[in-house]
Amino acid sequence: MGGSTRELTSPVVMNPVTVDLVGTVTDSSGGAPNQLNPYGIPDTVTVVETGQTANIINGAYTIPDVPVIGNGMTIQGYTLQVSAYNPNAVGSGGTLGVQEQGSAQNIKPISDGSANPTFVVPTIRTTP
Repeated sequence: MGGSTRELTSPVVMNPVTVDLVGTVTDSSGGAPNQLNPYGIPDTVTVVETGQTANIINGAYTIPDVPVIGNGMTIQGYTLQVSAYNPNAVGSGGTLGVQEQGSAQNIKPISDGSANPTFVVPTIRTTP
């Protein structure tokens, strides 16, 4: 069949393999961020490369449907960025309450092949 072509009679549908990223966040005081920011800024975790974001509630988050990295993909891994308010940290001028940042580098989620796969990310700690 060298050089021959074949026409498909129906559309080709490609569904990416995804997982739900789940994890926890602790602030620099060891607390669990819980959307306590008095300025209305939610505590969040963002997958930088895909733009997917989830709120942190009681120190936990779930980001659904993150594409799996594996099977020869060349991407280095995802970076997770965290922004969380720490009401116990001392800010400039000695006031309580600081918006803190944190990150996790080179996160490479894989699927276990189950119907609703999850991938657990190591705990991310924020710093002022």
